Amino acid sequence: ALREVAALGYERPGLFLSRWSDSYGGWMTKGGFLAEQSGWPKQRRIPPLLCSDIADPRTNGLEQWLERWKPDCVLCADGRVRDLIKRTGRRIPGDIGLVHLAWERDVKTWAGVDQGHEALGGAAVDIVISQLRRNESGGPSVPRTTSLPGTW
Repeated sequence: ALREVAALGYERPGLFLSRWSDSYGGWMTKGGFLAEQSGWPKQRRIPPLLCSDIADPRTNGLEQWLERWKPDCVLCADGRVRDLIKRTGRRIPGDIGLVHLAWERDVKTWAGVDQGHEALGGAAVDIVISQLRRNESGGPSVPRTTSLPGTW
């Protein structure tokens, strides 16, 4: 997503997530964001904003973070962020870009990354079928993960 927004001309993208969302994903979103930023000039780097309750504008820190760091684009994983940004008086996309990192039908008008949940579900079914064919049951002794590339 960071490479895509850079190709669109955004120079200071920021990341806004709930702590729960980031921990649920094994902190890979924040980690990937920071890793990508590490090669950028310091003036382009914006620290991620993680909060306890993304929906509460009194405590989520969004308005202060936007004022202090001035991102030109916000990456998020919660559909409520659009309204939260609009409440600050900013126009999307006029004043600030917005990208959903877990694009689904509920945010279909947004730019974002389609994580391919349907294809991933199909891959999970393939794994179960393979186990059944080998007469295996229960979880594997060595857990494996399956990932598929997202699409912009």
